[in-house]
Amino acid sequence: MRKQMIAGALLASCTVLSMGAVASTDAEETMENGLFKCFAMTDEQKRLVCYDDISRNLAEAKPEKKALAEKRAVADFGLTHQSQSFNEMNMQAIKVEKNTSGDWVITMDNGHVWQQTKEKDFRFRSKQPKVRIFKLLFGSYAMTEEDRTTKIRVKRIK
Repeated sequence: MRKQMIAGALLASCTVLSMGAVASTDAEETMENGLFKCFAMTDEQKRLVCYDDISRNLAEAKPEKKALAEKRAVADFGLTHQSQSFNEMNMQAIKVEKNTSGDWVITMDNGHVWQQTKEKDFRFRSKQPKVRIFKLLFGSYAMTEEDRTTKIRVKRIK
């Protein structure tokens, strides 16, 4: 009974950690196979060592998944309307120009491209300003230049 509870708990842990993945990876399949291998062992000491090895591998994989999730969140900032782990970003603009409609189009050093959405008289102090983009109510975004309080509403277009 105890053996089944341990195996069930480890399998549940693996399932919870892999829920964010779209498809099963080789590492997850290896982990699941390892759990079944441990479960089939009759020697209690060897089974315990087997489970310890699997849990150690699981603990080592967590920081990598967290770093990947954070990197993905930064790349998706402003594109998705899902709950994000942060509500603002400080970025360096590398190109600031007006489009044919007279709206600002700002290209960031990380590849993000943001466009002004509401007409407002706003002038950037430099050609490559440091900006802060932050989330407003109902999922819209605003941008302000560093050390300024005046803001413009923006949306991410790329």
